[in-house]
Amino acid sequence: MKLTGYETLHCDAGWRVFSFLKLTTDEGLTGISEYNACYGSPGLTGVIERLAALLVGSNPSSNEHLSQQLYAMTRQAPGGMTQQAIAAIENALLDLKAKSLGLPVYELLGGAVRDRLPLYWSHCGTYRMSDTTAQAMNRPRFESLSDVAALGKEVYERGFKALKTNIFLFDPEPRLHMPGF
Repeated sequence: MKLTGYETLHCDAGWRVFSFLKLTTDEGLTGISEYNACYGSPGLTGVIERLAALLVGSNPSSNEHLSQQLYAMTRQAPGGMTQQAIAAIENALLDLKAKSLGLPVYELLGGAVRDRLPLYWSHCGTYRMSDTTAQAMNRPRFESLSDVAALGKEVYERGFKALKTNIFLFDPEPRLHMPGF
């Protein structure tokens, strides 16, 4: 099996862009990984594309060798965006290898650790604090604490046992309080 190409894909969700790397092989298999270029890593797609191009023609089943090869080629700029790019490529390689072996990726990583995973509602309400993101989600914008309470009821009714959110201020204009960003 040989890598024949790569493609970066982007999906604008209205409040952030989700990015994916797709690797293709001569056997028709694809490997996909998600990466995040929209939070502090502008240019990450370009780094991924530059490194992925170096692997075209390689055997994707040699994922560890290819990851180490990329690391060695970028040794003068370790960590940061370079490491994020290598990680995206490595994850897509693992997806390809697992598909070629007819296995789920978790089997390549030592087997399943659990068969159930409790979910929580992440960023609960956060994207309803601005007109732009609320409209993109086709949801009403938060205007008051009663809107937050109504969302809490929705969280409960949809079966979530936990949520994670940010700090909302309603003084006088509704806004997110995110001093750490």
